Amino acid sequence: MKQWQGDFERRGKERVYTGGGHALVVLPQERLLCEMVDVSMEGIGVYYLGRGSLLGGGMQRGILVGVDDLWLAGIPLRTVSDTVVRVPLMSGRPCVRRRGMHFGSLSGTQRQVLEQYILLNGRGSA
Repeated sequence: MKQWQGDFERRGKERVYTGGGHALVVLPQERLLCEMVDVSMEGIGVYYLGRGSLLGGGMQRGILVGVDDLWLAGIPLRTVSDTVVRVPLMSGRPCVRRRGMHFGSLSGTQRQVLEQYILLNGRGSA
């Protein structure tokens, strides 16, 4: 496995930067308005404002909507990491967090949409 910032890189596929476009992740128990950091055929990394995380849950079907015509309905997602990036100046406010989400088995159409999105919007290796 590749070493990455003192932790082990979990993804097997190359991650690409997406230029920080906005995205909406809709899961059964939460909605994240976020900034997309990187994406691969195996998962996505996002920044968002929040107070806590839903780690330890299983795979959930969700919707991923992003700028530049990204629309993936029924996509299987599982949160694999959720860390605080920036603590707010005032207590009680949400903080900036970074969440890593792994994709489950994608349908043929979902793979095509994701491949096309990465090809058109990737801005170099992450």
